[in-house]
Amino acid sequence: MEWFKHNWGNVASVVGLLVSIATLWVAQRAREAAQAARAEVHGKVLTDDLALVAGHAPDLASFVSGEQWAWADMRAMELITELNRVSERWKLKLPPEIAESLLLAIQELMSCRQILVRAPAKAVSAKRNGI
Repeated sequence: MEWFKHNWGNVASVVGLLVSIATLWVAQRAREAAQAARAEVHGKVLTDDLALVAGHAPDLASFVSGEQWAWADMRAMELITELNRVSERWKLKLPPEIAESLLLAIQELMSCRQILVRAPAKAVSAKRNGI
């Protein structure tokens, strides 16, 4: 007991050091868990964003099949806008091959829009000519 009276400050320092090390260890684990959770949430949000775009793509095909050119053009424009938004929002987190695929899809949709703009005129001309 006499030893403790003279060294209680040293004992308290050692205990404080051990508590600090334990706190640092817990904080590090919490930080890693938070980073993992953030990555999981980002993955879920990205998946939801892409699912939204994928859900609208069949509409474009339906509108084209039904020769509803104005609706098809509108849906193509919406898809371009949505893909641009996804691309911009996630550009720092997307693997390069996925980012390139999104840009290619945007370019293809722009090409489709150029065709869709001319489609009604061609359809009217074909009907006039009996084709």
